[in-house]
Amino acid sequence: MTNRKNKTAVIACVAAWLLGTAIAFSADHSAEVFSHSIQWESMAAGDVLVLQTTDRAYELRVIDGQRGIVDATFNTDQGQAKRIGKIRLLGATLGPQSGGLTLVQMGTIRVGMHLEWGVGDLQSENRVQTAVIRRILWKPSLHQ
Repeated sequence: MTNRKNKTAVIACVAAWLLGTAIAFSADHSAEVFSHSIQWESMAAGDVLVLQTTDRAYELRVIDGQRGIVDATFNTDQGQAKRIGKIRLLGATLGPQSGGLTLVQMGTIRVGMHLEWGVGDLQSENRVQTAVIRRILWKPSLHQ
């Protein structure tokens, strides 16, 4: 009888472990995705991108993925979040080239490159380039 109780207990423990494992692996692990590059037209309103550059971290909350409009904040040197506000993403760039031109791969954010964005009318004086992006974390909205 004791041997039968031990078998039942072992089976119950294994079943509980299997159930827990099944639940864990069936969870939405796409909730956070590290990526080498992102096309923002694939992003939906409410998605969040966290960009780690060589000098700071940016959080970009998507307002309109098709147009590349986000609400941006960054971490200060003191670790506090500072709001940049509504910006329009332009694309990945290596920065100014010889002759003063800046070539931008529109619609894309890439590790190893800068991100260029514009504020307001997108004139050159209203454009910003981040430092080189080291890491991209995409957190899709849970409301899709």
